[in-house]
Amino acid sequence: MGGIGKTTLAQNVFYDTIVQEHSALKAWVTVSDDFDVVKIIKIILEKITGKRCATNEQHQLQKDLKDSLAGKKFLFVHDDVWNEKYELWDLLKSSFQSGAQGSKIIATTRNGDVALQMKTRNVQTYELKNMSDDECWKLFVDHAFDNVGSNKMVLSELQEIGRQIVKKCKDLPLAVKSMAGLLRSTSTLDEWRHVLQSDVWELPNCRDIGIVPALWLSYRFLPPYLKPCFSYLSIFPKDYEFGDDDREKLILIWMAEGLLKSQPRKRIEDVGEKYLKALIARSFFQRNTRNRSLSMHDLMHDLAMYVSGRCCFMYDSCKDLHKLSSKTHYLSYMKDLKDTIEFDNLPRVKYLRSLLALPLSNIYSLSDARLTLQMVVRDGECLRALSLSESNITKLPSSIENLKYLMYLDISSTNIEELPVSICVLYNLETLVLSHCGKLTQLPTNISRLINLCHLMIRGTSLKEMSPRIF
Repeated sequence: MGGIGKTTLAQNVFYDTIVQEHSALKAWVTVSDDFDVVKIIKIILEKITGKRCATNEQHQLQKDLKDSLAGKKFLFVHDDVWNEKYELWDLLKSSFQSGAQGSKIIATTRNGDVALQMKTRNVQTYELKNMSDDECWKLFVDHAFDNVGSNKMVLSELQEIGRQIVKKCKDLPLAVKSMAGLLRSTSTLDEWRHVLQSDVWELPNCRDIGIVPALWLSYRFLPPYLKPCFSYLSIFPKDYEFGDDDREKLILIWMAEGLLKSQPRKRIEDVGEKYLKALIARSFFQRNTRNRSLSMHDLMHDLAMYVSGRCCFMYDSCKDLHKLSSKTHYLSYMKDLKDTIEFDNLPRVKYLRSLLALPLSNIYSLSDARLTLQMVVRDGECLRALSLSESNITKLPSSIENLKYLMYLDISSTNIEELPVSICVLYNLETLVLSHCGKLTQLPTNISRLINLCHLMIRGTSLKEMSPRIF
């Protein structure tokens, strides 16, 4: 069952201090739907060597991994596996056989057939059981009662309502935490009763579409200003980790998209941070304690995908282009995409508001994806946010001036040597990210015309001077 705690248990093992002492090499791979052998090998190889792989050739990658593992004890976690093709697993497994005796692989999956095909004769699968009623109640109490006052009568009534709500969560930890996150922001009996008596608990279509009722309730009770920020997150892939850099850029993109509402005596960026913290408090995000990053549980991501409809789209390959429509306003792609992204063949690009290269943070290596951007800059008149970081582009066309509503532009870690003068007419631009453009030596003379520019990121460039009027 999704949300029962498989990944959490695997994390506790993976980061246990005693386990760390017994494994020279460790790697965590979130596999999800696409069991791409080349991609998985690259992730493991890069994590255990600390170097980026320059090749996508499968046999070379397998040889490199075998050489790196030779005679060494390792621990690998393959999280959220869905692959039912034994031949793919057998192909991947052959890369691990040079490791030392005592090496281990932990796999988590919702599918019993996947577990059977991956297990060895000496190791049994472990099926997690639902939490007991007492354990669920303790989890709820830990998260829900922070804001309750000292009135013992009110507390007693809230506890009674809370126990009934926990029962409706069907012993699912994620659902319990979600309800606790929703209710911790209020201590009024009426609101707790409203949640308990909601018809959502009994809606059959919730289960038909795979949405846990408690999570749907959490979304239903979100303040209106948080709902679009949450649905926007469906543009990111499952298991995406938001580090500090990603969080900063996400807030700036929300700002560019007009999703943040100004508040008296508050910087709009601080409003964005407040929104993010509110989503964390309500368990729409979960914290990864090992590195302080944020991520969304798969079931939360499914919910975001559902509520966003066809508005957000994650581009995986050319075969996906037919799925785009005039309703697609937010489009993203992963930087390790092997295809050439030919937007020139996509007339619907004119409806886009966001086009993002992911991850938002830089890994300081040019992307494998190749871009053709002529149509984007010619017809993307609705674009508010454009991220091309670590792409293969070497210059921006002068027609960038057509993107008159653009508020966020990220061309960091590219080989761009200069910016076109026409960029200076993007009067709505609020954020310009040029970090690690090592060949960039100067900015256009009239850069000070960008009267709304609030964030100019230039770390790692070769700029020799700044326009005296830019400040």
